[in-house]
Amino acid sequence: MDDEDKLPLKRVEFSLNKFNEVAIPHHLDLLRQHKANIIKYSAAGEWARARAEQTHARRVAAQLRGLLAELDALRRRVRDADLARFDAQTQRSRDTTLRAIVDYLGSSPVSIDRASEAQVAASATSTESVGVVAHALEDDALAPHIQLVVQHDEAALREREELLRGWSELQAELRALHDVWQTAQAAALAQREQVLRVPLRLNYLGDWSQLTFLFL
Repeated sequence: MDDEDKLPLKRVEFSLNKFNEVAIPHHLDLLRQHKANIIKYSAAGEWARARAEQTHARRVAAQLRGLLAELDALRRRVRDADLARFDAQTQRSRDTTLRAIVDYLGSSPVSIDRASEAQVAASATSTESVGVVAHALEDDALAPHIQLVVQHDEAALREREELLRGWSELQAELRALHDVWQTAQAAALAQREQVLRVPLRLNYLGDWSQLTFLFL
């Protein structure tokens, strides 16, 4: 699009403010809430609820990725002379989005699930104890109970595996979000470098004109 066909910043400020003040902060807040719930439910061994929160978080991350793409499309419609101000107004949104991405990608499912591992280990110990008692008493009536405990532990293990798979899927979505963020950040940095080069070029031309005058 030619620069003459683009819009001044004032024409897009209403949409820009909606991104900066409503849409992006709302989605970042949802991401924080979902992460807190994932950790809480994982620690409590509520695997299904933790998995549901992962699904919600992945959906929010995808929506946030779409918002950043829309923001980039809006930027391409702005006149070149206003791009520096546009980038300055979106700086905070980009910074907070990056912090949210790093926060999620830095989360270790292993550390989050450590309390859960203790629960499973305790359950396994309890199962072994029941087995010893059953063997000592030779009481066939305990056999169905032992089988139920073993099945419960196997189900818990499967649910934890699903939770780990959910983390992998969520982190993949966040990496895709980071790719879009990088595109927006690269455009802003390129514009900043271009703005910084202009005074340097003017200074160079000024110095050169002075030298030319001295040699006349």
